[in-house]
Amino acid sequence: MSLFTRNSRTLLLTALLMIWAQEVAWAQTWKVGTNVTATFKGGTLTISGKGDMYSYGDACESEAPAGAFPCKKIKDVTKVIVGNGVESCGGWLRMMSNVTDITIGSGMMSFDREIYPDGFSGGALYPRLTAINIDPKNTEYSSIDGVLFNKDQTILMLYPAGRVTRDYKIPNSVISIKENAFNDCKGLKSIIIKNPIPPKLTMDIKYKLDVEACTLYVPQGSAYDKTTGWNEFKYIGYMDSTDSVSQIVSAIGKSFAEDHNARKKAKRALEDIDTYKKQLAGCDGRKSNECGLAMYLLGLAYYTQAVSVRAITVDGVKPDYSMAIQTFQRLLNEYPTIMSRPSVESMLSTIEAELKKGQ
Repeated sequence: MSLFTRNSRTLLLTALLMIWAQEVAWAQTWKVGTNVTATFKGGTLTISGKGDMYSYGDACESEAPAGAFPCKKIKDVTKVIVGNGVESCGGWLRMMSNVTDITIGSGMMSFDREIYPDGFSGGALYPRLTAINIDPKNTEYSSIDGVLFNKDQTILMLYPAGRVTRDYKIPNSVISIKENAFNDCKGLKSIIIKNPIPPKLTMDIKYKLDVEACTLYVPQGSAYDKTTGWNEFKYIGYMDSTDSVSQIVSAIGKSFAEDHNARKKAKRALEDIDTYKKQLAGCDGRKSNECGLAMYLLGLAYYTQAVSVRAITVDGVKPDYSMAIQTFQRLLNEYPTIMSRPSVESMLSTIEAELKKGQ
């Protein structure tokens, strides 16, 4: 009985080893293109050869050619390395939902259109992706810290949804952002842009980012708050030329545990600003006490909004008092005998002191 058991175990082990050996040999000869092959080992898919990869999408089982990389293994891939001779990738890469790292060689000419087609409206196709690294010799694409750009870095193509960083500074060279660049990047808590000209958005950003929780930091005097898409952000912090990115990021890290009340105040101030601006528009040039009061309250709302932004960003980003100053000065000019004049002058003195303290 024991001899039979030992023999059975030996036969079973031998059979398992043979199956494993066949699996390894098969994995080394998969075809993913006419002259392109793939090897798969330890979660890493290495693609090599020359030319285009097969192009088939979500209907992998029915569209994949005989002998191609098996569809059932696609979700086992965690890392992709594409060699320098490969010129295009197949749409089946879109099914690699567990991939964390993609490396692209110098010959790749068609990548972004395959992995993230324009018009895609779902969540992140690669929720665990942390980096896309491009060979420096590639003539179509480039990467900075794992973020995908076109070659001259004027177009931001894809920010990996699995990155653990909470804050991201968009390079000054960027003038346009692709439709799916920030798909499902809910972990981002701040975006920093030092370019005073807002990059063009080709998507409705509120469906890509959590614009209620992510703060946008931009230069003072820029028009992000008036630019379609960027004005979807509930909280916009303003930087002057002395604000370094390291200061801003340090402030962000400190602030998000403490700024709940400040955010509520900032939101209420924005609502008040809208209310009092509408009241002033209804005055239509009349100089009544009600209109003077509306202007005074508008100035206070601008001041509260600026102070709230300062509280949210702590010491990294200086508050923008310009609208409060303009409103209070206009009030003094248009209502020289207004009863609240001492309060207005006091507010201007307070702002001046704040500005001096921040220098």
